[in-house]
Amino acid sequence: ANVSDRIGTTGHTFEMVATAMSQEELTQPWMRKAADQLCTLLGNTKDIPLDVGGLYHACHGLFVYQQRIDDSARQASVKP
Repeated sequence: ANVSDRIGTTGHTFEMVATAMSQEELTQPWMRKAADQLCTLLGNTKDIPLDVGGLYHACHGLFVYQQRIDDSARQASVKP
């Protein structure tokens, strides 16, 4: 698969998983590794034209993941 297809499929899958997982599942090490690898893939393609749809799903998946991780950390910090 070409890199644009890989970002599209990986990004879309990551987006769906980040949306559907429980908070506990979201904090598993493999999910963090998946986010890191998607970020690395995006960074390595900064000079390559990519399909806009695939790029959207990858970025939106990372956004959802970050928002949910941040919400989880905020909730943990206010618990007695």
